[in-house]
Amino acid sequence: ISRKAGVDPEKGILTWNFDRIQARSNEQIQLKATALKPGKQVCNILVSSNETREKEILLATQVVTRADLSVRLKNVTGPVQVGTRAKFQVVVENSGSQKAEDINVQIVLPESLVAVNEEDQVTRPGVSVKFDKSAVEPGQKVTFNFTAVGVIKGEHVVRSVLEAQGTQRQIIAENM
Repeated sequence: ISRKAGVDPEKGILTWNFDRIQARSNEQIQLKATALKPGKQVCNILVSSNETREKEILLATQVVTRADLSVRLKNVTGPVQVGTRAKFQVVVENSGSQKAEDINVQIVLPESLVAVNEEDQVTRPGVSVKFDKSAVEPGQKVTFNFTAVGVIKGEHVVRSVLEAQGTQRQIIAENM
């Protein structure tokens, strides 16, 4: 609140008193509020004085909840020799206020890295790794791990692509 106010927390009422407001001037009050539920939220503003008629203003705000997803890709082992295994970790986090559903994370490996599947078998080059999760709750982090073998010397970029139901965009993270 930008200006001291009287507060009635039980009724949710804030009151400001001004001794005098000059003609052709204005007073400004700024405040921030946190929505506790989605939907149309209405703030009722009542202005009154001894010299004027009471005036009521309704300020409506539409509160929309949504998932807010992020993805991080981390090379856990750091640099490795050709023919040895590199371990990667993918963390999907929902910092929004709504559950994210039908999460798909696809790991796109360059041809210089080959994925190792769950049976500890090396797959063929160009095969991507895919993780699916039915839902990620607000505030929840989900971790996926995968392993790849380097078959060509050099620095190689691994890309993760995250998609979820209801989103119109892909979230991409890369690591070397």
